[in-house]
Amino acid sequence: MLFRSGDAANDKTMIRIYQTGGDIHKETACIVMGVTLEQFNELSKEERDLARFKAKAVNFGFIYGMGWRKFIVYAKTQYGVEFSENEAKRIRSAFFRKYKSLPLWHTAVRDFAAEYGYVRSYDGRIRHLPMVDSDDEGVRAEAGRQAINSPVQNFASDLGVMSVARLEQEIDPRYLAVVGFVHDAIYALVPEEYLEWGAKTLKHYMETNPLKEWFDLTLKVPIIADVGFGWSGGDTFEMKGLSQNEMYDFNALEEAYNVDLDLATQKVPPRAGRRQRREYMEISI
Repeated sequence: MLFRSGDAANDKTMIRIYQTGGDIHKETACIVMGVTLEQFNELSKEERDLARFKAKAVNFGFIYGMGWRKFIVYAKTQYGVEFSENEAKRIRSAFFRKYKSLPLWHTAVRDFAAEYGYVRSYDGRIRHLPMVDSDDEGVRAEAGRQAINSPVQNFASDLGVMSVARLEQEIDPRYLAVVGFVHDAIYALVPEEYLEWGAKTLKHYMETNPLKEWFDLTLKVPIIADVGFGWSGGDTFEMKGLSQNEMYDFNALEEAYNVDLDLATQKVPPRAGRRQRREYMEISI
């Protein structure tokens, strides 16, 4: 979602981070801690991980125009992290100094919604916002935040729907079966011996929707999908560094999470998991 906001806002800093394979949560973590990137990299892994986790609350809060008061509540309820009023004010100011195009984007979107009563996502979906005309200032402000949030969030969800449709058409459900979809996250069942193939397959479909062909849309930044796995939805492991061109290092993952996964030997299913081509009968009336 963050990369799509950077693209929509045409923020040069965010675009640079994504185009160069950077980590925007790490960049924002430096704001949270008040340190340089070099100083951040010298911290212990535990300190870096905690700061990066806090940065997620900062990114997903302020990028959609959240004020510092609401951010304190949001960070506590959604991420379980606490910020004082002074911290929230400092971080919000520093956040918009770093990503300086975001406030201009926020204003432009709010003004459009106020004039026309709707916003439109990248792929054309419309979100009507009748509350932009409310007599209640708080209701109008919330409609303005929804105007900023909706085009990006809608497109995130639509990317997932496109990916699921392509998966259903092309991938044999005996090897990868989609069982759930929440916002922009796809949940699928994969036999253990096909785990790596399944993770790479999901990542590929999420990152390769034909946006130019379908919507004449070319993004300024690449679409990056993160993949995780587990034996239950409440106990998952993020597959950091997963690449289509290299075998995944499960040993490094076990060390990072301090677990012994004892996975089956990984292999690729027959026909690389693709469905057999169906033959259709032509019927005329």
